[in-house]
Amino acid sequence: LLGWMTLAPKENKKRIRHAELDYISTLLNQTWIALERANVVLSLETRVSELDLLSQFSEYLSFTQDEDMLVELVYTNFQRLLGIKDLFIYLRHPEMDKVYKIFHVENDERYDQFEGETAVVDDPRIHEVIRTGRTMTGEDENGRFWVATSLYAGTSTIGALHTFFRQPNM
Repeated sequence: LLGWMTLAPKENKKRIRHAELDYISTLLNQTWIALERANVVLSLETRVSELDLLSQFSEYLSFTQDEDMLVELVYTNFQRLLGIKDLFIYLRHPEMDKVYKIFHVENDERYDQFEGETAVVDDPRIHEVIRTGRTMTGEDENGRFWVATSLYAGTSTIGALHTFFRQPNM
């Protein structure tokens, strides 16, 4: 069942004829087909837009050598695509077996004093994402949806990316 329609009685109180019901049914079917097509077109337009953003992002990545510019570029593209205002990027220090933050943006403001090898991360969720290579999602104590996903260099997990939506229940 995709929906239903109710008909009010005719003004002249006569019964609705079978031919009239057939006409209304045909009209509804055509309307449904038009709505379905419009939905497909909208979905394709959205997908093309996303692919265009991804293509531009990939092009910029191939020319960016500076780490600071690279993480700013990542943030800018995530912000455009998802509308986020908070992003944290972590790297695993292979020799010292620790994780530290290399990028810290809260409410669209970058705080570089929370970045660098001294900004060691203790959050067990981030360590789990890096250790397993799997994406984790959840809800924090304020009802905000968060997501953390691993960063790869080839087949090796080198860090994680973490963000959340400021509006609860989003």
